[in-house]
Amino acid sequence: MNRETVLERMDTVRAELLMTITGLDDATMTTLPVVGEWTIQAVFAHLAGWATWHVGSIRSAQAGEQPLFSPLQNRDAFNEHLVEERSSWTMTAILDELESTRTALHELLDEMSEEDIFRVGYLQGPQWENLAGWLRVIREHEEEHAKQIRAWRTAVTMI
Repeated sequence: MNRETVLERMDTVRAELLMTITGLDDATMTTLPVVGEWTIQAVFAHLAGWATWHVGSIRSAQAGEQPLFSPLQNRDAFNEHLVEERSSWTMTAILDELESTRTALHELLDEMSEEDIFRVGYLQGPQWENLAGWLRVIREHEEEHAKQIRAWRTAVTMI
């Protein structure tokens, strides 16, 4: 595996995630529960918040600072914080945040060597052994929510 493969996989999953909301109107995305009590907008706010945290944490680590992994210790509370923080945002603003953080992630990776992305111990976290593992966690998180939204759309045949 190489940098391009990692990014292609991430971008493919992101495109699949975005396709899950194709054709949905704002009312549907902001009022109907999809994952527990969360609407589609809340799910995307959650993902955008995590994307911002990931980019900031990777930047900190690259600068030689210790990333703050404390949000990983109480995910439920952090998830609620991320959604609440974006509760007044429009879906467009949330999608813009997702796009800008993905662009920033690409730029960060462009600055890194292939070796740094795959070197065990470099940017190691509580659930991954290197940056490639961290990126896998990000991809799997988006993939999980894309599957949930697809399942919801299948179950709610009028949508």
